[in-house]
Amino acid sequence: MAFPKEITAAIARGEDRLHRNGKPPDISVIAPGTVVGIGPKHEIEAVVFAICITWPDITYHVVWWSGNERKTEWIRPTEMLVVQPQECRIGFQ
Repeated sequence: MAFPKEITAAIARGEDRLHRNGKPPDISVIAPGTVVGIGPKHEIEAVVFAICITWPDITYHVVWWSGNERKTEWIRPTEMLVVQPQECRIGFQ
């Protein structure tokens, strides 16, 4: 998931923030706790553990088990398939 077009356009114009009603805009993200498929064929079931918002993208920290070993990785939304959709909106003050 990338930032909404209106935010991208505002930053391109040199504006550091785009406010609506005196507040920065909300962003939709995949909620922590959401089950996703990762791997070349999305064959590994993982859980979104954390979200990192950086310009211009949003990345997700996912966690899964491989045998007795716990694995983690930061991935882009294009690298995962959402198995059980749970979206949340976050806002900034």
